[in-house]
Amino acid sequence: MIRSGLAQLDARTGRATRWNPNASGGFDGPRVHSLAASGSTLYVGGDFSVIGGRNRNDIAALDARTGHATGWNPQANGGVGNLAVAGSTVYATGPFSKIGHSTRKYIAALDARTGRATAWNPHPDGIADSLAVYGSTVYVGGEFTAIGGRRRNHVAALDAQTGSATAWDPNANYGVYALAASGSTIFVGGGFTKIGGHPRRYVAALDARTGLPTTWNPVCSGGSFPAVYALAVSGSTVYAAGGFTHIGTQKRRYVAALDARSGRALTWNPNPDYAVSAIEASGSRLYLGGNFGWIADEPHIGFAAFQQAPALGPPPTPRAYGLG
Repeated sequence: MIRSGLAQLDARTGRATRWNPNASGGFDGPRVHSLAASGSTLYVGGDFSVIGGRNRNDIAALDARTGHATGWNPQANGGVGNLAVAGSTVYATGPFSKIGHSTRKYIAALDARTGRATAWNPHPDGIADSLAVYGSTVYVGGEFTAIGGRRRNHVAALDAQTGSATAWDPNANYGVYALAASGSTIFVGGGFTKIGGHPRRYVAALDARTGLPTTWNPVCSGGSFPAVYALAVSGSTVYAAGGFTHIGTQKRRYVAALDARSGRALTWNPNPDYAVSAIEASGSRLYLGGNFGWIADEPHIGFAAFQQAPALGPPPTPRAYGLG
């Protein structure tokens, strides 16, 4: 079935359902960069001007059952890159300067009922990209050097009530593009080679209290554009995706499953032919998105679904579905 920008797939068969918001517009055609579900609502961010049958600039709320856009309409004036929902608040990042009927640069907190921006306004001096909400803290990564009223290089922890930066300050030397919170650890990925005062190449585990890196140190390397662009944590496994070709001494091209305690690469190795830019763990499944056309020795264009990686043994047979 033809689907523009966004589709709903049967988790068992991989076939597209009748659900069809049919995104259109955008600078270079419709693009959906982020999704965040909350109850019966699916929040969508990207680069589009129409979705779910209504005019919506780069951000919308869709009925998860029908695909129709709700009345929620923050009207961003630039693309929306990442979304996170926490209670009655929707956090958004991207290259916008106005959203929710207010001036908000690169990051905003939106009322999940009205779509209006709340008073929360960290005002970064550069692009805010990745988001992770954990308790009363909003972790943010990007290309900024100041946010929440303090100097913070590329990564910061913000008070969810005030928007002020906390004392947590890992001080990355380059962009942070991915964040994932797990217990007392914040996993970060990006293009950095130093963070928390220690050498860490593209991926690190930070203490949620001190901001210092733990001993976890997988050391990504290789590739034309070496960096980690996406992370997901499931139990004792950390999945990392990006432009690397090696993890430690192991060859892992563009995606790897890492032991959350030791940082060692697990045997799982789907070996895609091109970069993976999105990864999501849900139940027993792992979903990968990116620019690949071949993965796990099979042709699958842009999207694949796997059983999650075992700690030991050969890679599982993928349940992967092409969306080309």
